[in-house]
Amino acid sequence: MQDLIEKASLALGRGAPDDYKITPTDFPDKLKKYASELSAILQYSSFQEKAGRYEQHDAVAIATQAKFKGFAHQATWAIGCAAIAGSLLAALAAAKKLDPNDLVTSYLLFALGFIATVGGGFAVYRLHLIKTEKLLERWMEARAKAETERLGYFSAIASRREDLNQDERNAERYSRTADILSNIAERHDDVIVVVNEGKNPAIIIEYVDAVNDQLSLEHRQWTSDASEMSSALSALEESISDSHKGESKEH
Repeated sequence: MQDLIEKASLALGRGAPDDYKITPTDFPDKLKKYASELSAILQYSSFQEKAGRYEQHDAVAIATQAKFKGFAHQATWAIGCAAIAGSLLAALAAAKKLDPNDLVTSYLLFALGFIATVGGGFAVYRLHLIKTEKLLERWMEARAKAETERLGYFSAIASRREDLNQDERNAERYSRTADILSNIAERHDDVIVVVNEGKNPAIIIEYVDAVNDQLSLEHRQWTSDASEMSSALSALEESISDSHKGESKEH
């Protein structure tokens, strides 16, 4: 168990700076050393196509998010600068001690007015771009598509894992069936002897029934070898035993 945990840790990585990024197209190569069976499965086209669609939508979502946030931050700063400049402009204009004919005062008032105007206009322009380009809607749409593909990808992995587990259970059942048929085959010569001696010709039917009975149970969930020994097999053994008893009495 500790070895499996260690392999899982190595396969997933330990504290990598970019481990928050999900790049499923890289999973087969990253897992090849420590999880070769899973790596081989993830190379199937069904997984690779889902992974490619996820990464495509994820890239669009990230780019649109960055653009939306960039414009929003710029608009926020522009509005802030315009508000501060406008407040200072109003305060200075209301000050009675300022000489409007003074060159420095004129430049200061002009600069504050310019900052307030340009800042306000720039903020309006950025907000206009956010709205007309539908950056928020495109970001949300791309993110929704990416998450849908991501969910589909990992759901497919989970489904494939269940299929593998089912294959293992089937293999175990088939192995048990083979063991039981082998036990029946041990009686093959005894059946031939009884048939050749003509003591119980019907035993061949019981023998065939015992084999068919096990084959019909092949896909059932059996719990133990004892329960798998069907009544047909028991009947076959009883018939063989009775035939041998009859032979002993004749002698």
